[in-house]
Amino acid sequence: MRSGRNPEIENNVISFMVVIGKGTQEAWPKPGQLTRDEIVVIDRFS
Repeated sequence: MRSGRNPEIENNVISFMVVIGKGTQEAWPKPGQLTRDEIVVIDRFS
C-alpha cells in the first residue's frame, strides 16, 4: 500500500534569496505593453 507521500519532493527545501550590493551594469529597460494585434489571434473557419 502506498503512503500519501511523494518521494520525489521529500528532499526539497523552500527558500528565498535577497541580493544586496551594487549592480555591475544597468538593468535592461522594461518592455512596453504589447498591442492587441500582437496578442489576439482570431481563427475562423471558412
